[in-house]
Amino acid sequence: MANLRADLHLHSTASDGLLSPTQLVAQVRAAGLSMMALTDHDTIAGVAEAAAACDESGIAFVPGTELSVGVGDVEVHMLAYGFDPSDLTLQAMLDAFERRRIKRAEAMVEKLNGLGVALSMDDVRAQAGGAIIARPHLAQAVVTAGYSTSVRHAFDQYLSNRGPAYVRKPTLDARRAIEVVHAAGGVTVLAHPGHWMSDQTIHTLFHGGLDGIEVIHPSHDANLQDFYRRTATDYGLLPSGGSDFHGRPGDEANLARYSIPVAWAERLLQHLPTP
Repeated sequence: MANLRADLHLHSTASDGLLSPTQLVAQVRAAGLSMMALTDHDTIAGVAEAAAACDESGIAFVPGTELSVGVGDVEVHMLAYGFDPSDLTLQAMLDAFERRRIKRAEAMVEKLNGLGVALSMDDVRAQAGGAIIARPHLAQAVVTAGYSTSVRHAFDQYLSNRGPAYVRKPTLDARRAIEVVHAAGGVTVLAHPGHWMSDQTIHTLFHGGLDGIEVIHPSHDANLQDFYRRTATDYGLLPSGGSDFHGRPGDEANLARYSIPVAWAERLLQHLPTP
């Protein structure tokens, strides 16, 4: 058991990943991992396909999602795992997230139009292909329409957090999201705190019922990993982690590099105390 590895942070075409859930499972298997969670942004649309592919591949599967939530005025990403995907309250929350994302995309399209970029929401939906709409889909629409040379260029020109077409993403109160996930039988984990997370934000989430914290993540070097291990111990949070795989060039190497022991994942899903 000690050598078995898991990745609990993976994205597919159901949100902003480049591989379908089935293709993603094949990559996970090729990396030699024995457990995975699909954590698309604010959706569980790819969960059923990923679960079926994992069943065929002999990989243990964990239903998941990465939620955009708010702690006061601070937006954080919170991973949810092990919930019942058919829970009606959870699904209603995710439907609300999707409506918020659509309104945000509409507002960004309006800003782009004002900047002389002639796009419509139909152009954006064509890039999303039925997935929940995210900024990369807007960026690709800008590229396809000939206004930028690459997705990165489109972000730099228009869509970065300081770009002229940026619109802040609406969020759901973190405490309420934790309550919904818990009621659906799941657990919650703070994603990539090393992107910059204040102690006060972690403190607030902990008192709101947070279960765990990502220790292992590509944005965490060895010092940050040690820091968040200590943070997990100090707060009584369970450690977690994963590659934050999106299928971009170089992501394949991260699958094994940023995996975690399956024992961590099992302890988290059972919500057992840290040993």
